[in-house]
Amino acid sequence: MRLRTDLPLAAVSCGLALLATACEEPTTHSPRGLQEGRYVGHLDGPGGPIPFVLEATADGSVAVVDRNETVPLRMHLNPDQSIALRFDVDSQIELREGADGTWVGSWQLARGELPATEMPCSMARSIAPRFTPPADVLAGLAEPPLPLPERWRCTFSGTEGTAVGLFATTPHGRATGTFLTPLGDYRFLEGTWDGDTLVLACFDGAHAFRFVARLDGSGDLAGDFWSRDSWHETFVATPDPGATLADGFDASSFLPEYSLHALTFPDLNGRPRALDDPEFQGAARVLIVFGSWCPNCRDATRLWADWEKRYRSRGLKVQGLAFERSADLEHETDKLRDYVRRQGIEFPVLIAGLADKAKASEALPILDQVRAFPTTIFLDANDRAIAVHTGFTGPAAPEEHAALRGRFERLLETALSR
Repeated sequence: MRLRTDLPLAAVSCGLALLATACEEPTTHSPRGLQEGRYVGHLDGPGGPIPFVLEATADGSVAVVDRNETVPLRMHLNPDQSIALRFDVDSQIELREGADGTWVGSWQLARGELPATEMPCSMARSIAPRFTPPADVLAGLAEPPLPLPERWRCTFSGTEGTAVGLFATTPHGRATGTFLTPLGDYRFLEGTWDGDTLVLACFDGAHAFRFVARLDGSGDLAGDFWSRDSWHETFVATPDPGATLADGFDASSFLPEYSLHALTFPDLNGRPRALDDPEFQGAARVLIVFGSWCPNCRDATRLWADWEKRYRSRGLKVQGLAFERSADLEHETDKLRDYVRRQGIEFPVLIAGLADKAKASEALPILDQVRAFPTTIFLDANDRAIAVHTGFTGPAAPEEHAALRGRFERLLETALSR
């Protein structure tokens, strides 16, 4: 997923009082709430439906699920008998049950200083597939569709630079894939392929993406990308087995003339902490510039939560610098505490500012510019920069993710050996 704080998006983006009145305590199970079972729903977007699958268990657990990940929600029963299904990114689905058993309402996404998102949403208990059934996708075809090439060079009309499309299609009409950009990947996309039209979508509470592209006579794809209810751009893609991105290690620079001591931010207990506090001196360090609203950041901080535990005996120190969606410090602190718990983070997290790239650049003058969330800074024991990496390629692109992990590990070894 590419994360854009300058769009009417992100990703989500979040503004930060919850958008519906709800009971203070979540209901564990109620005959008026969701019953145990599988639900198929969709958001009604300007480019077409964005489907999702939700599963509810007898103990009241609720999650959006696909073949790659499970995104938990908290279910609340509202006084007006509607339900609120809350994600962990200042996002929720609010629904009311109709006479026919269909739940109808909207997905609501708060985005700090940016306009909030609200998209119509409906769902019903069903064992139907998330996307159009294969028989319907292939209806009328004389023979199964030929697979698409796996790797594509892509250009988006509203975004600078080249992206890389990774697609996997089957003769049964199914499609999966993602787009890689210099700022990160679009995470897990799924959809359909009928030999002419590729449809891919994603909904995880932070993003609502829909891509539709058609194969032209030259073998290229020409398509449209919609994000949430307001962002739209076109794209073209050309098969290219050698398509690559600009190196994320070349995007941003460390400026050694700025002192880490001058950079002080509150921790999750409200205590001001300088980046060169005695606790952090004399050790190889990794600084992670991230936001809890950002799924690519979740992929990155989950990795560093594991690696900090693995390498701490060798002296590694990790610090998280969180840039959030609102200036409501109490709200953001509570949200980050929950984020730290869910991610298994044991390293210090400081609240560094607002999730705006220009403001983040002002808050972190040790970088020439903050170009993406996350950004990862590698320092040796003498606070000399070894490398700065912009963006993060996650498990939606397994080969590229493994390659990035390998480079990160080699940098850690370099930092720890100095």
